[in-house]
Amino acid sequence: MILMYFSLVILFAVPSFAEPITYTYDDANRLVQADSGGATVKYVYDGVGNLVQRKRYAASTIPVSYDFGSVGIGVTSAAQTFTITNTGTEGLQIGITGFDGNDGLAFSILNDNCIGQALAAETSCTLQVVFSSATAGIKNANLSISFSDPNTLKNVITLSGTGTVAQADTTPPTSQIISPVNGSGHAVNMPLTISGTSVDTGGGEVVRVDVSTDSGTSWQPATGTTSWSYAWTPAQTGSFTIRSRAVDNKDNVENPSEGVTITITVPPSAQFTVSADSGTSYKINFDGSYSICPDTPCAYSWDLGDGSTGTGVTTSHIYSDGATRTVILTVADVFGLSGNVMMLVTPTPVNLPPTASNAGLSISNYTVSFTDTSSDAPGNNPAGFLGGAVSVNWNDGAISTGDVGAIFSHTYANASTYTIVHTVTNAAGLTGSETQKVTVPRKFSITVTTTPAITGASLYVKTLAGSTVQYCTTTSSGSCTFGNLLPNTYKVQAYKSGYTFDGDPITSGNQNPVNTTVGPDQTVTFTHTP
Repeated sequence: MILMYFSLVILFAVPSFAEPITYTYDDANRLVQADSGGATVKYVYDGVGNLVQRKRYAASTIPVSYDFGSVGIGVTSAAQTFTITNTGTEGLQIGITGFDGNDGLAFSILNDNCIGQALAAETSCTLQVVFSSATAGIKNANLSISFSDPNTLKNVITLSGTGTVAQADTTPPTSQIISPVNGSGHAVNMPLTISGTSVDTGGGEVVRVDVSTDSGTSWQPATGTTSWSYAWTPAQTGSFTIRSRAVDNKDNVENPSEGVTITITVPPSAQFTVSADSGTSYKINFDGSYSICPDTPCAYSWDLGDGSTGTGVTTSHIYSDGATRTVILTVADVFGLSGNVMMLVTPTPVNLPPTASNAGLSISNYTVSFTDTSSDAPGNNPAGFLGGAVSVNWNDGAISTGDVGAIFSHTYANASTYTIVHTVTNAAGLTGSETQKVTVPRKFSITVTTTPAITGASLYVKTLAGSTVQYCTTTSSGSCTFGNLLPNTYKVQAYKSGYTFDGDPITSGNQNPVNTTVGPDQTVTFTHTP
């Protein structure tokens, strides 16, 4: 590549330097400048790509020609921008510009930023040209741009355009309603901005847009044309059709479309009540059924004030403490219209009843005993129990009272089934009860006789293990009755020195046990010898 650049330098007479040469290349890797010992030579490339040494005074124009095409008679074309660039190495003063040719009057300069401008090297300026012909036909002209340097040739821009006879505009403009959308709703007595767009495709210009809120019966002017708006505050509820029509500068009036139909209604009115839950501390129940929402279905949204939310006509929430919160209910109808209301709520703790319980219930003869193990509900305030908090109704007319944790006992007079009611009252004054059925068994008796009847015999009722339950000594009747015995299997024995009862003696003393199952009023008879 280096050899090639040297060959270019030689080919295009790059001056020789006594000092070392520094070359500068553009983004396309093309030589654009050579520097040596303070001397600089700059280069450009011509239209076919040849390297050319830049002149001190030179200028270019882009584009160098332009055709404005067909433009209606008396109509001004769109402006075309031309860029003039100082391509020399020295500053350049732009002189007078002007049009040459018979059709020069069909062209005009707009936004001229070049005449009299001093352009530094490699800087540019712009000017704009428009075409407007008073007669039909092709028009040609040259735009000449002179420069202050006498050695700089004029830059000439070739211009053309065709004047045409404009056809009559009979096409009406069209308009469109952007907001509100068809089928939507809006609150009565609240401002509503109706907005939209319009366009004229027939060559004219939209000069007015009218709006009707009664389906075209009456019309009111909107603000704006291509983008327009109209402010309306509906004073009545019901269904309303909004239509629009555009008018252009040729007095063409749009035939209004069907427009959009909206519902003017009363927005929801949110209301709710609160109630503390009787069974859970810091729990509040919310009821939004008192809200008014005419256009159903309606959506209920709850902001519960602690970061929690809820939905539905009713909702409940358990708070962590008794701090006051702001609760907001928002009710939205089918059109998206909404209303909200806020309320301060303060959750409260709930005292709960205690739990009555017992342990170790037992029945011995006619006596029933148990230990109170009642407990209070957690979180109650005040908590715990006062003295005498326990009451026991034994269901035979007797009532016992005492403290939590005490042992309670009662002896019944008769065998029967009793429902014991065990009640405990906590310090908050709330009560809890339990009931328990107990059966006090009937007591039985055993009559033991000797035959023939003897006096002084020892009669025993024992457990099968040998423990004496009752004992008696016979009198002249020769018998004893043992009462208050629980149903069980007992061992009955008789003894008197020198006597043998019911067979061979089994122990010294001639005792002879008889085992019998006790039943009501049962009689056991011992026979003896002698």
